[in-house]
Amino acid sequence: MERCRVKYLLTEPSQYEGTIILNLPQGYGFSELPSTLATPDTLYFAGSTTKAFTAAAAGKLIHQDQSKKPTNLKWTTPISQILKDDFILSDEYATSHVTIEDALSHRSGLPLFDNVYGCGDASALDTVRLMRHLPFSADIRTKWQYNNFMYAAVQTLVERLSDQSLENFLAEEFWKPLDMASTMFDVRKAQSMKDDNGSSRLTRGYFWNDEGGHYVPDEYLDLTPVAGAGAMISSVNDMALWTKALLQASQDLTKSSSPINHHLFRDITTPRCIIPDAYSAMWKHSTGVSVYALGWFVQSIGRLTLLSHGGGLCGFGTTLYLVPECGLGFVAMGNTMGASNCVETDLFFEVLKRLGIFEPEVGVTQDSKGAFATQGAEQTNHDQVADPVQLTTDTSLWAPENYTGVYSHPGLGDFTVTMATTQVRERTRHGISAQGSTTPITKDTPILLVEPSRRTWPYTYVLVHQSGEDFTMAVFFRRGNEERDTEPASRDSTCSRKLECKNGLVMEFLYSAKARLEGSGERLGMQLSPELADCEAAEEDWRKGMIWLEKR
Repeated sequence: MERCRVKYLLTEPSQYEGTIILNLPQGYGFSELPSTLATPDTLYFAGSTTKAFTAAAAGKLIHQDQSKKPTNLKWTTPISQILKDDFILSDEYATSHVTIEDALSHRSGLPLFDNVYGCGDASALDTVRLMRHLPFSADIRTKWQYNNFMYAAVQTLVERLSDQSLENFLAEEFWKPLDMASTMFDVRKAQSMKDDNGSSRLTRGYFWNDEGGHYVPDEYLDLTPVAGAGAMISSVNDMALWTKALLQASQDLTKSSSPINHHLFRDITTPRCIIPDAYSAMWKHSTGVSVYALGWFVQSIGRLTLLSHGGGLCGFGTTLYLVPECGLGFVAMGNTMGASNCVETDLFFEVLKRLGIFEPEVGVTQDSKGAFATQGAEQTNHDQVADPVQLTTDTSLWAPENYTGVYSHPGLGDFTVTMATTQVRERTRHGISAQGSTTPITKDTPILLVEPSRRTWPYTYVLVHQSGEDFTMAVFFRRGNEERDTEPASRDSTCSRKLECKNGLVMEFLYSAKARLEGSGERLGMQLSPELADCEAAEEDWRKGMIWLEKR
């Protein structure tokens, strides 16, 4: 924990008697380096734990009195019946058949495309309208594939039927009744909130630069385009109130004033889709099949049911666990992505162990680092990308001037291709060397930098020429801010290990894929979705595993 130095704000029971007992939350570590301490009221980005609220919001509309319903809304209502022509998918059958529960349980057939949305000042409706340009990697209801687009669709549905923003709907229906006064979507509002000392209550997120041996302050992400999937900002005090309400609803102990009753809780936590083994491996201690409900993962640990969801975005990691049979709830929030979630999960299982609820097997560790930014990457079959018959070692086809320029796609927008500078090569060298290039990489190896237009997630791509028209592609996150390179470092000397924070830009390597430039650079094909690259259609025709952009 000291190595990570993330802030843990958690609730855990002071004793276990099979009833709901929540202790006062506590703050650990720093909200901002070098010396601002975390408290239970420190604000964190809650990430994908927002999904449970979006599912509950849809449930509120479904559970309304018939006289108040604007339509006969059900979990099985096709989204296109409500959103009409705004909800058009590339698959005609899916357009008319994807329901609310399909969208909320990640079984629509659309793969993860987090590198697409958020161009300019995009709204959730803009995100929904992009889906018509994105290919499917599976038939509807045949495969679980994590997808944030569909949560933007449900968000838009809730907003259209309630005639207000999802943020306002959640505030009226859940946050205010539960006294969650520090929960919101608005980043600017969160930044303006001060503690008793006049310091910002919104914590700063960090990325550990392993090569430099210091932390880098992350930029705040604007998740407006997919707010229903992960835009919530909250404190552990507020999240403890939500946790308590869920536990009460699970045991049908709710009062009439509670915003979530047993029927709604049962609806959103009933399993809808089996999670593939490749993803289930993230829960090493679970037994049996892992499944997904509506905004909730459902596993078994021993004979107990475990409900959970994590949230991970640049600089932040949140984890929420419920063991309804024991009346046990646990929530932790930290200010790194991945590392926070790992330690939070370890803390949760330590609580289970100390309470005598569950004893993990000796030698089995929890692998909770599977932040969904890289989900599915390990499944990509890199050998299927290019037809071996078309590969050539004729390097005379390589002409940099043919490949630089702007490439466009109706759904993905613009991608600018330039020759990688010496600085870019240096920042990305570890990722490039890790991707298993089939040719030695030297200072003369042709390398291209591919930068998307501004969007929500800070993806950047580096292409290393292999042969002919084929490239290996290293996928990176841009962490920190290049414009702040000259700002001084800050250090903390209050703990046994000196913590150093330094502004700057770091390229975090995520995974490797393939790319192809055809027709003397007229078309750029990129494996931008690992699930798409690994789908059945791509096994028959590797081109269908890529997204193709045209040069402008």
